[in-house]
Amino acid sequence: MRHGKQLWEIGIPNRTGSEFAKGDDYAHDGMFLLYAKLFPTDVNYVIGKSDYSKDWYFEQVPHNENPDAKPAGYNMGPAQGRATPWSITFDLAQAPRGQAHLRLAIAANSTREIGVEVNGQSVGKADHMYTDGAIARNGITGVWSERDVAFDASAMKAGTNVLKLIVPAGSTTSGVIYDYLRLELDEKAK
Repeated sequence: MRHGKQLWEIGIPNRTGSEFAKGDDYAHDGMFLLYAKLFPTDVNYVIGKSDYSKDWYFEQVPHNENPDAKPAGYNMGPAQGRATPWSITFDLAQAPRGQAHLRLAIAANSTREIGVEVNGQSVGKADHMYTDGAIARNGITGVWSERDVAFDASAMKAGTNVLKLIVPAGSTTSGVIYDYLRLELDEKAK
């Protein structure tokens, strides 16, 4: 379902995270721990400049603050991590009006929610999602689902905007594997 004109998209709607960084090489123990080493300052994706096959890790998990430490082991539980904000920077020629819709197609999920901020202001969250064990079992796909986070377009402005997706702190296996993301603008909505 479309909700107006598309402002940007990330990924390929193929029900897996295989097109993202390391998504073609996912079946190794501890890929959720590798994230912090490859992206020490988290994902900072710039629409029109970044390449999702290199700049968007295939799973967004809590950021392990000590990625060089030996994992505790599955019998003792995985490592814990801080909340992980991923930034998507994009430009708009003019201040938008109406309703914005962030469409999240999710290939696998084990987090309780994904917070959404625009320009430093919370605009909603994706929650009540299906959960599966794909991240903990080193998978690339699990229970596929979609979530739409609608928000007032006035949260965006002319010029540079930053949308953040935030996975809460917790176990480094409690995250999300995105399939596809799209931001749309319905200028007729009130």
